[in-house]
Amino acid sequence: MRAIAGLLGLLLAAGSASAQIVLRDAGPGEPGRIIEAANAGPHVVLYSQEPVSLQRDTVYNETVIVLAPRVTVASTVRGDVIVIGGDLFMHPGGDVQGRAIAIGGGAYNSTLASVRGGRLSFRDATYDVDPDAGTGAYRLSYRSLRVDPDQSILTWPLRVGLRIPSYNRVDGLVLPFGPIVTLGEGRFIINPTITYRSHLGNLDPGIDVQADFGRLELEIDARRSTFTNDRWIRGDLLNSLTTLAFGTDTRNYFRADRVEAKGSVDFAFGGFTVAPFIGGLFENAWSTGGSLGPDASVFSIFGRDDEGIYRPNPGIRPGHIASLLTGFEGGWNSGDFTSSLSARVEYALTALASSVADEFKFTQTTLNGRAAFPTFGSQRLELKSHAVITVGDTPPPQRYAYIGGSGTIPTLDLLEMGGDQLFFFDAAYIIPVERFTFKFVGSPQLRLRFITGSAGISELPDFVQNVGVRVGFPLIGVEYLVDPASGDSKISIGFSLGQ
Repeated sequence: MRAIAGLLGLLLAAGSASAQIVLRDAGPGEPGRIIEAANAGPHVVLYSQEPVSLQRDTVYNETVIVLAPRVTVASTVRGDVIVIGGDLFMHPGGDVQGRAIAIGGGAYNSTLASVRGGRLSFRDATYDVDPDAGTGAYRLSYRSLRVDPDQSILTWPLRVGLRIPSYNRVDGLVLPFGPIVTLGEGRFIINPTITYRSHLGNLDPGIDVQADFGRLELEIDARRSTFTNDRWIRGDLLNSLTTLAFGTDTRNYFRADRVEAKGSVDFAFGGFTVAPFIGGLFENAWSTGGSLGPDASVFSIFGRDDEGIYRPNPGIRPGHIASLLTGFEGGWNSGDFTSSLSARVEYALTALASSVADEFKFTQTTLNGRAAFPTFGSQRLELKSHAVITVGDTPPPQRYAYIGGSGTIPTLDLLEMGGDQLFFFDAAYIIPVERFTFKFVGSPQLRLRFITGSAGISELPDFVQNVGVRVGFPLIGVEYLVDPASGDSKISIGFSLGQ
């Protein structure tokens, strides 16, 4: 019966694919803006009162908006998947080249599925759907899922307040705990946390306060924590797994007490979205993890050497930095063309006595961009780039960024190059072999890669290039890369997981 209901739901959904969405009441917060942006660009709408399954071997060339209580995704979607009014489950072989978003439910991953743009879950609100038989449109009205506001002010993730854990070579196991406090129909969200770091033995306090006034959002974050400038290389999940399994931690760290405040305004123009922000930062930083070894290191299964889990963490210049911040986060999606670009500009003030910034007057801009689009048939080109540009004085080492080794330029040692100037570019041309499809892992593919980058202090040294090929599946493959200038080569197992 369940299979019949699911098939019926899919047929009903497919029958309404040409329908449109009318947003009667967007409500507060990000969900309404996500729907508005998706509705303004190329998309398909699926509707059913039964669970819907996006089947394997099905390809959607645009964003898919599904109005259903439960959606499973095993197909290829060249855009976002947005589920309204239910849960989203990635199934083995599923490949979402945008984001997986659930409004009124949760977005759940599968280790054998790929979500390039990450997952978002909005469980506190949904939209009531009013189908219009005459026009074929679906009218959406915002509805809070907090039945009793007095009882839903305080919620505990996973019932005990446990947040998503992580693992790195400096902190060891990182376990954040704390409730979520929600006020004003979801317009104000307060996240107080205590974070346990097993290797340091620390309990770090922190609090994040978010206020939503429609398109205007304000956020204040204050905490003692372990910070890094290298999170762009790999997301927390993949970096935790490679650190634990192979001792390969693609980040350098420093400790700090930091307060950061910023306000942003969201704009959407068709498939283009941009959120400029302005704010400020104050931090007091110090070094950590300078001497790691067999008696002073976290556990890893492999890579227990100076190139792996024992790799020392570079020191920084201890002291205070006060800065002004500005920048933006934006993107443009049109059909199966997806792109994103973010910029963060930090201007160090010199007004604080005895601060690091008294000796360093600098302005640092960090850029991060991605783009993906089809070429011939099912072949695709994926591009990503990261840059750090610093003008003025050379900043202290806590503002350095690094490249080299796994995740960036494989023929170099791990994070071999670093400084206040950095440029990295990675291009991958993907040729799927659609004649063959395997359960759980999808179709084989050939991935041709070109990588180049450089990083240094005050200036960029000679660029290092890698060219090569990866053979395998969307999530995993065997990769061979070579540096044409030096002849150095590297064979490795490559992973592809969403950030």
